[in-house]
Amino acid sequence: MDITRDDVAAVAVETDGERRRWYQTKTFRRFRQNPLAITGVVLLVFYTLVAIAAPVLTASQIADRARGHTCARDLGLPRGEVGTAALRNPTTAQFWRAIMIPPGSCLRVPRVSFSPIPVPPSQGHIMGIASGGYDIYYGVVWGARTAFYIGLYVIAISLTLGILIGGLAGFLGGWVDTVLMRITDTVFAFPNLVLAVVFVTIFGPSSLSDISRPTELIMRLNSGSQS
Repeated sequence: MDITRDDVAAVAVETDGERRRWYQTKTFRRFRQNPLAITGVVLLVFYTLVAIAAPVLTASQIADRARGHTCARDLGLPRGEVGTAALRNPTTAQFWRAIMIPPGSCLRVPRVSFSPIPVPPSQGHIMGIASGGYDIYYGVVWGARTAFYIGLYVIAISLTLGILIGGLAGFLGGWVDTVLMRITDTVFAFPNLVLAVVFVTIFGPSSLSDISRPTELIMRLNSGSQS
């Protein structure tokens, strides 16, 4: 059987591809030599796992059914240890519902008291209780998921507006392009905090209330420390 030059080249390319696995590429070598990049990936993976496992990590707080906290009721969980076990059991429907599509009530920080005095960490509240009686641990864990929600919303809105504005500016051109680009420059000139205040003023705080409840904990902690 005659071996052609093309066959030799094909074998050489295949052999070179087998030698250079994904972890042997130049990009991955540069990544391994960058401590900041490795730290960022580790933190991203950690917070992603915390956000996904938020119902499991806070199962006991959910099953306790604190004042006004209806997450367990909305999930159909019984009170106490039975509800905690059900929420940590991957074979139950409550487990997967809490992981995939948790009710909005689960994003609200449970209020265990109305005391304005913060409480140090204890057995039932490993990070303590903030001013106003809010569980800090619950707010931190579910706050990771809230941060991902907000990030996805911001990306979706930015992508949609960017495609529409850029498409119109590029397709129509002329004075339309000039006006749209000047409006875009004006928006970028304002700090993000000012834009957030304008957004809340126009649309009202209720549009973000379902996804921002855990962030109220940070505001209460700041107010408590200043007082």
